[in-house]
Amino acid sequence: MATVSQQCVIVDGIHWFEITIGASGFTPGLNRGVILVDGNLVTESEFSPNGSILPSTGSGPGGPAYGAGQHNVTAFHDANENRQLDPGEASATTTFIGITCGPNPCTRGSFSSSDATDMNTITTTRSMVKTIYVEKVVFNCQEESRANVFWPIITDVSIYTEIIEGPTAAPPIKKFEVITCNKNATNGDILGCKHEVPSSTLPAVYSCSQFPRTLPVEMNTVVVAPGIVKTIEVEKEVFNCDMPNKPKITKDVIIFTEILENLSTGTSEKTFETVTCLKEIGIAKVIACKATPPTPF
Repeated sequence: MATVSQQCVIVDGIHWFEITIGASGFTPGLNRGVILVDGNLVTESEFSPNGSILPSTGSGPGGPAYGAGQHNVTAFHDANENRQLDPGEASATTTFIGITCGPNPCTRGSFSSSDATDMNTITTTRSMVKTIYVEKVVFNCQEESRANVFWPIITDVSIYTEIIEGPTAAPPIKKFEVITCNKNATNGDILGCKHEVPSSTLPAVYSCSQFPRTLPVEMNTVVVAPGIVKTIEVEKEVFNCDMPNKPKITKDVIIFTEILENLSTGTSEKTFETVTCLKEIGIAKVIACKATPPTPF
């Protein structure tokens, strides 16, 4: 009889899986026992006096052991010592689906590009200028698929920053929106999406350090009116920070530089806007975003 036992344990606050694969009930005195999972060797040993094969044990954070989906276990007396089940060799089989223990905190996923940002700027017939800047962050998370079974998911978080400016000297309108989508990490199926407006209240953070990655820069130039052009340049810098009772906070600092030029007179005006967004990595959530003009120095 081939057996598989699994359980979840907590190690230093992280959920780990533990798995044991064994076999028993063979004729005592056989010389060599082998256990395969999906055709791959996991253990081989002499049979014990009671006809058992030395079990294979394993553990790790999250899971599932041996990957997602159903797995096949084959235990047998390897009389030919070739690690293959041959005709006539005593054997036992079973199947299992590895559990995923959690939920564990989300972690930052791999960036598909070093420049996970984009920006567009358009003008209207009333000399209105609208700029849309988007940044995307990918997280590896877990979702409870059934009681005490957690499935790996990919969480895509996109932050849209909109700046709308009119022909007058009135302050520009700034808006934020967050789109979050979850995908099954094993087959790519979309599990759902939602949109929300983040808070504009930025909590205090501390112990920040610059995140070592390429700093993306975007730039657009549009015609506002005959002879009048506007250039918008944006750059982003990322910091890893802490908050009380909320470690692993990402702080995005985005600087918009706008240059309005009159090509007829050769004059120009320069203005600046800054945007700060805080994201909590452990739950893949945007905590807050706020736009403020920087103070001159």
